[in-house]
Amino acid sequence: MIYRSMAPPQWGRLPGHIQLELVPTQTLVDGEDTILFPLLKHSWLRVSTKDLENVLMLDGRTIDSIRNSRESIKDLIPLLDSLYSSGLLSIDGHSGLDAERKEETSGPSTLLIKMTGACNIACSYCYDFDQSRWNGRGSSTHAKHLIADSFSVNDSITVMFHGGEPLLHFSEIKELVSFANEIAHRDGKKITYSIQTNGLLLDEEIVQYLLNESFDVGISLDGPLEIHNLYRVDHKGRGTFEALIKKFDEFPEFMRTRVGFMSVITQNSVFHLDQVWQFFRDLDVQTWKLSPMLPEGRACTNQVTANYIESFVDFLEERLLEIINGSYHRPYLINLIQAVEPFLSRNSKNVCTSFPCGAGRDFVVLDAKGALRSCDCSYRDDFFLGNADFDLLKMVKTEFKKSDLAKREQWLVDSECGQCVWLPFCGGTCPAEALANTGTVLAVDELECNLRKRLFPRIAKEVSQESSNLREYIQQRRSDRANSLTKVKEAR
Repeated sequence: MIYRSMAPPQWGRLPGHIQLELVPTQTLVDGEDTILFPLLKHSWLRVSTKDLENVLMLDGRTIDSIRNSRESIKDLIPLLDSLYSSGLLSIDGHSGLDAERKEETSGPSTLLIKMTGACNIACSYCYDFDQSRWNGRGSSTHAKHLIADSFSVNDSITVMFHGGEPLLHFSEIKELVSFANEIAHRDGKKITYSIQTNGLLLDEEIVQYLLNESFDVGISLDGPLEIHNLYRVDHKGRGTFEALIKKFDEFPEFMRTRVGFMSVITQNSVFHLDQVWQFFRDLDVQTWKLSPMLPEGRACTNQVTANYIESFVDFLEERLLEIINGSYHRPYLINLIQAVEPFLSRNSKNVCTSFPCGAGRDFVVLDAKGALRSCDCSYRDDFFLGNADFDLLKMVKTEFKKSDLAKREQWLVDSECGQCVWLPFCGGTCPAEALANTGTVLAVDELECNLRKRLFPRIAKEVSQESSNLREYIQQRRSDRANSLTKVKEAR
């Protein structure tokens, strides 16, 4: 779903019989101000106590009744404009914030291509592992088909390379990038690339190529040696920390400024997050993301406990409070950035936090055995769209609509989530994580739900002010990212 902001009407020229109506609204009090949230709409407005009185006074009144009272339309116009454009005030059943279905005019713009089911290491918690997929090798023909289909309905696309370990098939990556670049150049379109890797295969050629093509690079590193080596081992059970940490000596600037690090938070490391946080601070890397362990693949017997959830949420809340209080350090925490960004833009680009979830709509996966899926976090049938000889756009419009995942939006609205002020900002949590932990996509993920209910009130109060440390944190991260990209271009 996308939103379009309609220009406010000329209030002084509206027919006198026109009636103003407040849409169903939820509120959050912050000192003497109130933050208004239109129910089930991705919007908010901060108002003073005096303005709130005027807001309540407007409900159900006609333009004539306001003209004939002691209030002046002219005096109320700034408030009327803000209410209307925020989707809080309706005129003849329409507000300034209308919704449209993106799926009617386009198809997926974010493509995740799994080059292989194999990996050069054997993490004991790997959600992606399955013996039947181990020998799978992604088809360049299928991947090109997917890229061309996506370009046919989008001016800009993102291609993400994943695995297994994608760098095992570096030559195929270069082939696909060359193919996609040719289309983009020919048709005047834009393409961006990312890759998620364990980093062990990085060498001079690969690093230079990733820089030349402006890849966003994600590397998995779980923390200091004793934490990383507990689960991230090779096929002989040996830890991989030492081999990966050497890359900081070989490619220091690349590793610290161009790589985003991701840690799978295990049932062990969740109780040592302060130690892991200090480890990444000492490394002076730019970004870090905490990823909950999924009970899939090799970790299928793991269960998320109440203590795990509490520790995970407590850690991120502590870091959020530090930022709000003006004390923050690199690395930037992607979990917090992804929690804040929905409050700064109505049209979130994050397919995982948009409402409804972008899986299967804006985001599709081509797995290593030629199957098209709506998400890469689970291989269960709920996310299966079709086999290799697919028509991407037809499949998204027909097969996806039959799935429980497509029904999830209405389920969320009809469930308790539909009465939650945060639903438009969180997307109802990740359906793959909900499926892994509950057995159905018609559920919410308990960890994500707890996290957002704890963080969102603090975030909303902070970013609804014109000047805030949290806004500065987001802006500084964007500035650092832009500077690192500029350095790459200058080096080229």
